[in-house]
Amino acid sequence: MVAECYLNQNDYGKAKTYLDHWVSLPDGGADKEKAFYLLGWIAYKEERFNDAILQFRSLLESYPSSSYRDESQYWIGWSYFRRRDYLHAIEEFQQLVLRYPESPFVPPSLLKMGTVITISNDILLPFKPIPGAERISKVKRGA
Repeated sequence: MVAECYLNQNDYGKAKTYLDHWVSLPDGGADKEKAFYLLGWIAYKEERFNDAILQFRSLLESYPSSSYRDESQYWIGWSYFRRRDYLHAIEEFQQLVLRYPESPFVPPSLLKMGTVITISNDILLPFKPIPGAERISKVKRGA
């Protein structure tokens, strides 16, 4: 995909042009799914966190079985965190843990949840215990 070449050169504008075209195609297949993900990543890297959230959510809604679903959920959490919207950030990280307990993004999500709790003494955290939390320690810490 040409857009990835531009991404590797940190030329987000040109990459976005190609990706926007790709997602507009009626049948883009797996590349269209990847284009949605990369558009979210570009928005995140450009610190357009609202756009990143929308793009990653679009991927999750359009491709519920996507191989990018756990990673997209993770970056939604990070986008809220970077906006300093800690309550939503922690909710998104918790959703990742609940929906994708075997994901390699579970350990860093739990760490980020702890960070949020540490830095935001003023929010009340409406958490329920995470079902299957005892399994979390068994999640492989993948590359």
